[in-house]
Amino acid sequence: MKWVMSNLARRPIPTLLSISSIALMIALLLTVTGMTTGKLQEIGRRVQSVGADLIVQPEGASAFLVFSGAKLSGALEADLRAISGVAEVAPVLVVVEMKDGIQSAYGIDFPTYNRIGQPFKFVAGGPLEGDQDILLDVVKADSLNAHVGQPIVLFGRTFRVAGIVESGKGTRYFLPLGEAQKMTGSEQKVSLFFLQCDRPERAGSIQRQMEERFPDLTIRLLRDFPSYTALENAQMVRWFFTALTLLVGSVASLTILLTLYTAMLERSHQIAVLKSLGASTRFISGLVLQESAVLSLAGFLLGTLLTWGVRSWMSAVHPSLPILFSWDWVLKALALGLGSALLGGLYPALKANRMDPVDLLSQP
Repeated sequence: MKWVMSNLARRPIPTLLSISSIALMIALLLTVTGMTTGKLQEIGRRVQSVGADLIVQPEGASAFLVFSGAKLSGALEADLRAISGVAEVAPVLVVVEMKDGIQSAYGIDFPTYNRIGQPFKFVAGGPLEGDQDILLDVVKADSLNAHVGQPIVLFGRTFRVAGIVESGKGTRYFLPLGEAQKMTGSEQKVSLFFLQCDRPERAGSIQRQMEERFPDLTIRLLRDFPSYTALENAQMVRWFFTALTLLVGSVASLTILLTLYTAMLERSHQIAVLKSLGASTRFISGLVLQESAVLSLAGFLLGTLLTWGVRSWMSAVHPSLPILFSWDWVLKALALGLGSALLGGLYPALKANRMDPVDLLSQP
């Protein structure tokens, strides 16, 4: 190991560049996966924390409510209220704007929505009253530096901040249902209904009853909602993570290969001397692979620290975009780094073992 460390120290700039490249790729992997995982989990928790027992959506609807559209008739509310055991029904129209990222809001009937679960907890201001009123949760209000009475522009319209509420009622913006329907041209249409049962333990039986009566609807238990948005149920996210992992592994392997291959050419005389002294193929290969492993582990450690720093910085400046620091993905990144070290070090190791010590020592 001493020989390995001294060789790396003799080429400080290539060594540092290699470690930095690997670290950046590891940080990219951990940050992107952590950001995606954290956001999905946060969405699931926020929807679950609405306090309803059931959510009713169109057939085949996604658990990601921003993709809901407005496919349900508002008249369905009366049929849902008529079901035995249903205590409250709150219609919601999800409004989405793809500008500077995804902006979404719930168009709600304030009285019914407020009776689902725990009522809104106002930090400032009061409920929705006028068509141009809007409610913000504290996270969004802090990020916008907004206050009650202030006008804000959303979805191309100007709204007045009527109130600021604590987080945990499904989303960060709330609009009057009627105004949301006018904005989207979806009069008498909604995206979903939140249902509260008279007794939470009856939610399962009411769900089965509703599935028999409304076979063309998707009815989910809110207590299970985070599992619907979990990564194991998000096929597209899994494919994205797989592609990202392959990209990071490929770049790391190529970085190690280039660094060690160049090092082998520069140290050909040293390798020739070792061979002439009787160094075995295994010994030479071991030295090369040890250098590869040191580069990879150093890049992994630096990348992990970078990720932690980015996470801390993001939590301070953008708390609405959480980054989940998952030890599961840290271990995957470690395995990826070691695998990249093995792949990237194989060819330089083979190259070193194929060198002819007689030819190399005879050269000036």
